[in-house]
Amino acid sequence: MVEGRGEFEWARTSWILATYINSNRKKGSRPVKPEDLNPYLDTGAGREKKVNLTQHETVEVLRKVFTNGK
Repeated sequence: MVEGRGEFEWARTSWILATYINSNRKKGSRPVKPEDLNPYLDTGAGREKKVNLTQHETVEVLRKVFTNGK
């Protein structure tokens, strides 16, 4: 049950992050897909392996994204 909640939370978080990143990306750069940011999704053939972050690392990444690295 805890694993399912984590998957649900990351699905929502990856959509929010992808929307934020895509709204602030430079013209001509490739759009980010929510699947690229979700560590729970299967990597599939030809895709990079996802990195599993600890809770502290996740908080640090989100803090840097939403506060412009401050």
